[in-house]
Amino acid sequence: MTSVQHEEWEQRFVVPETMRTGLAQLQEASLQVAAQMQSLNSQRGSELAPRANPLMHYGSPKLSARRNASLLTLARAASPSPRLAPRADTLDPAYGSPEITAIETTAQFLEWYAHVEGRLAADQDAESLAFASHLHTRLDECTRMEETVNKVEAALDTLRGDYERVGERTGGVRMACGVLQTRQGRLAQMAGEINERLDVYGSLGPITQFFNAPGDSVCMDPEFLPSLERAERALEFIEAHKDARDSELYAMRFAQCRSRALTLIKMHAQREFRRLGAQSNTNSASSEHVRVRAAATRLRPLLMALQQRGTEIHTNAVQVLADVEASYFQMRRIWLHAHVPQSLQSIEKEHTDEAAVLRDWCAFVMGVCADEGRLYAEFF
Repeated sequence: MTSVQHEEWEQRFVVPETMRTGLAQLQEASLQVAAQMQSLNSQRGSELAPRANPLMHYGSPKLSARRNASLLTLARAASPSPRLAPRADTLDPAYGSPEITAIETTAQFLEWYAHVEGRLAADQDAESLAFASHLHTRLDECTRMEETVNKVEAALDTLRGDYERVGERTGGVRMACGVLQTRQGRLAQMAGEINERLDVYGSLGPITQFFNAPGDSVCMDPEFLPSLERAERALEFIEAHKDARDSELYAMRFAQCRSRALTLIKMHAQREFRRLGAQSNTNSASSEHVRVRAAATRLRPLLMALQQRGTEIHTNAVQVLADVEASYFQMRRIWLHAHVPQSLQSIEKEHTDEAAVLRDWCAFVMGVCADEGRLYAEFF
């Protein structure tokens, strides 16, 4: 490059003041590199002769086609021909100002070419690098997702194992509960039977105290007949289990309670019949029947219980029932002895004909017998 061409180059492309210091430093460094290369060339001699032309060296077939094409293009652009001189529209976008440094040495050219080639390679590989970075990012995400899935699978396997163990244990617990419920049912049934048997022995005291109450008015208590039935059931149970402890003693005590209850019934019925017999002399037939029927309403439950037990063997109910019936007949005999003769005499006075008197007497006696039969049915 001649001095005239260099002046034209500097006049056409003015270098800003802000870049002059950097360009001066770059020029000094280039001169130093050039001096070093000249020193190396002088030492190697003929070995460096074929490489004196940088275009021949960088046009070697060993380099890539892209490098050779770029080298030729840049070499032509670096020539001082006015036709290939840089223009104002070829500014470097990185700096916003034209690169107007003259390329005078091989070192400057190589440095400039390396810079340009690096930028071209960076521009060409930017998309690939971005895509590769994106792939690496997605690969990392997939790796993390795979690790998470593996952890979830491990957790699910653990839960499945725990569920199976819990299921097995639950089945065992359910079977054990079934066995325990069965045993509980048997024990409850056994406890009920034991309580029922114990109630038999435990009822002796209350029943004895109830039947030993003073007087015979206890017969009219609503609990009298149920207590008698409990005493009889207890006696039957003890007789069916004679091998139990003190069974004979309990059987004797319950038999005494039953006898006491039957005796109370007899005493109360006889007292009522005596009271009715004492008042019968002053009552007419109609009033007498009303009064006796009222007493039958109170005594009938007791007499029915006495009759039911009178059919049993090994009890004194038969004798008690006979005594009660005798008291009843005595009460009715008293009333009949007082009223029947008077009624027959009044009938005889009403008729002069003996046949009519006999007919009325027969009708009267038949009516009295019918009335007495109905009264007896009211009691027994």
